[in-house]
Amino acid sequence: VLFDAFAAALQPWFDNQAVLSIRSRRDIRPDIEEFYGLYLSSPFRKVYGSSRFNNQLMLFLIARAMQPPTIVDSGTFTGASAWALSMGAPEAEVFSFDIDLGRLV
Repeated sequence: VLFDAFAAALQPWFDNQAVLSIRSRRDIRPDIEEFYGLYLSSPFRKVYGSSRFNNQLMLFLIARAMQPPTIVDSGTFTGASAWALSMGAPEAEVFSFDIDLGRLV
């Protein structure tokens, strides 16, 4: 029921958006179920800081739909966004970085 509800809410956006270069139109419900399993075993199940489930799910689905060859994640913090993007597009080369503000006066 949870996966069906997420798919019902998100599928229309994926089917009708015109901003992203979607490589293939598809039913996202199986992708949502797959992400949920990945998320449960991830180190990013926090209630504070970093991206949470909804953000990570959308990043996963967008990466899955676009299948980019390269992903650049700026502002890494804990790496949750980079993880979700890389799970969605496992063939992509991922560059993840964060700015070190430690030397500011």
